[in-house]
Amino acid sequence: MRSDTRADAAASISRGPVSDAAGRARLANGINQALQNVDQALGNVLATRAGVGARLRELDSVTQANQDRGDQYAQTLSTLEDLDYDPVACSSGAEAIELFRGQEFDLVISDVIMPEMTGPELIRHLKATETRDFAVLFVTGYVGESENDDLRSHELLRKPFTVGALAGAVSAALSRSSSEPPRSSAAGAKG
Repeated sequence: MRSDTRADAAASISRGPVSDAAGRARLANGINQALQNVDQALGNVLATRAGVGARLRELDSVTQANQDRGDQYAQTLSTLEDLDYDPVACSSGAEAIELFRGQEFDLVISDVIMPEMTGPELIRHLKATETRDFAVLFVTGYVGESENDDLRSHELLRKPFTVGALAGAVSAALSRSSSEPPRSSAAGAKG
């Protein structure tokens, strides 16, 4: 509440007893104005509080989504290990580029949408800077992304996916040459 609202309310009340109609009207008007100011201030507090609450809910949602994503990545890595592959995880496109410079990989599995650099941008960079051939498997949870030329030329696995869909997509990506069209657009299914 603004300090002048308190001062105005106090001044209206402290003028002493009011005996005439004009004085009572001034007192009532002063009190009413002070109450309106208090209501407006409380409305501002509630609006700010609601805005902060909405931002906190969004932050909680993003935190949960990141936790879920981390759990999904861990599960995918574990599944690839169970399928007798030797996966190497990284947290960004830049980290993938550094790992790729130091090691040989037969297959790059990349999410299509990533922070800083998309999966297709990562693959374009690797293909432009590396002479060795490697297979590519894109993973996405978005519908309609297979129309993109960057995605159409590689295997695409849709989330959520089963162990069987992952195994099939990895096998298909590893068995085709870079000049062949994709054999599958393995549709993910829960289970």
